[in-house]
Amino acid sequence: LFLILKGVVEIIDSNNTSARKIFGKLKRGEIFGEVSALKGRPRIATVRAKKPCVILEIPGNVMKDLMITVPEIRSALLQRINSRTIKTSIMAVPLLSSSSAESLVPLFEDAELLELQQGETIVEEGQEGESFYIVSSGNARVHVKYQDSILNIATLNPGQFFGEWGIVFGHKRAASVTAICDMDIVKIHRDTFLYFLYNNPDIESKIKKTAKNR
Repeated sequence: LFLILKGVVEIIDSNNTSARKIFGKLKRGEIFGEVSALKGRPRIATVRAKKPCVILEIPGNVMKDLMITVPEIRSALLQRINSRTIKTSIMAVPLLSSSSAESLVPLFEDAELLELQQGETIVEEGQEGESFYIVSSGNARVHVKYQDSILNIATLNPGQFFGEWGIVFGHKRAASVTAICDMDIVKIHRDTFLYFLYNNPDIESKIKKTAKNR
């Protein structure tokens, strides 16, 4: 991971190469790269220098040893990782990218970051839709029951979402979603997401259109 000793860097969307949405800025004394270094997950954003910088690179194994030795550092760093991952993952969703950071605050505050293992089922076909999910890292498969078989119908990658069908239309889950590999997902509860859509009707329209086209 990296510690900024001097200068300013920008955190930008690594998926959208044309618009290059800026997620935020980091200044002297702040760190970045901790998610990849400590959790072994692929980087979910790009960091570039806004001004001339002096940056200290700290090997991941050194920081892991420090976290074991000093529990307070471990607690603070894990909290920071979860918070930053949640914000970056939400802002990386194309349908939400036009929203201001201020309008997304209710989602930031309610969201949970979940770590899933390969083969773990996230939602099951026929369940009530209680949450909205965003893939932060890793991949998942969408599948349905067909006669006596399981039919795979889609793959979900970082920046993609699922679970909107049951929330916006009030129907039961139309498909199951299972982790293809170890992955992180962001979970947002139904009532919080509906409140956000109520206050952002343009996004609600886009979400409903996406759900119908699945």
